[in-house]
Amino acid sequence: MNRTERSDEKSKFPRQVDDFWSQLSEVSSTFRPADLIVFALIIGFGVLQFFYTDFLTDNVYPADTARSLVEHGFYGINGYAETNYPPGFVTMFALLCIVGGCSGIVFMRAMVVFGTFGFLASYELLRRQAPRAVAAATCLLLVSSEIYFTLVTRLLNQAFPYFFTTMSALLVTRKFESATTLRSRIGWGALLTGLIVASLMFMSAGIALLSAIGASICALFVRNPRIGFARLRIYVAVLLVGIVAQEVWMRRDSPEASGGVAAQEWPIAGFPHSYLSQLRVKNGNYPELGMATPSDVVIRILRHAPNKPGP
Repeated sequence: MNRTERSDEKSKFPRQVDDFWSQLSEVSSTFRPADLIVFALIIGFGVLQFFYTDFLTDNVYPADTARSLVEHGFYGINGYAETNYPPGFVTMFALLCIVGGCSGIVFMRAMVVFGTFGFLASYELLRRQAPRAVAAATCLLLVSSEIYFTLVTRLLNQAFPYFFTTMSALLVTRKFESATTLRSRIGWGALLTGLIVASLMFMSAGIALLSAIGASICALFVRNPRIGFARLRIYVAVLLVGIVAQEVWMRRDSPEASGGVAAQEWPIAGFPHSYLSQLRVKNGNYPELGMATPSDVVIRILRHAPNKPGP
């Protein structure tokens, strides 16, 4: 190698470093080599958590309910229909049981898989909204934290699959809104609808997705009715399917739909009645205190709000 070639090789390294740092400061959806590094790190933490899972939790209710669903086709346990938690979480475990993975360690590892894919989807979403360095730091700090490691390797919780479906829905929303052909819009719209319904079936908090879509459409109507109507037209099918799915669950969620068992054995509003019934009482843990008034709702919000840090 002559002197000129050595000089060219030396000059390439600073350019590569500058290019890498420029990628970290970039906000775009274009795939870059820096993204591959972030993906590898997130997956690496996921693999570590996957092999360190241990079924030490005392929350065996989802597993027992899944077995009831597989063996008896009944969503509940000991003859009592489940009226509080949507069926998506238990249905996922039931499917694992059908394919031969009906064990606690398999269920725990499913939490890790959903959590890892949730962070991958989160990074994909964030790097389109903020510099790559911010998106990568946010996801890597959370996925590598001790608190998250303990939760995802020890706890059966619907928050992990809900995290994945919600982040994926937000990511797909961008594709859906930017679709230029009817075929692509139908495809992305069907995927978005499926993810929203899945989020609703994992956690009732998924209603926030539908509420956000509705709020954005209302805001557009105030600013420009023509644009608001156009947005409503592309989202109407997504909204209708999501509302119907939630309504079907809420009707099944009522004591009447579950045979009135809850009302017969516990006539006071609150658990084990429906989730909405629990919200109507002053204190879900002490339903005998009676129904909540508007002032009680305000007090409840203030009680659960984060404490203001001291000086």
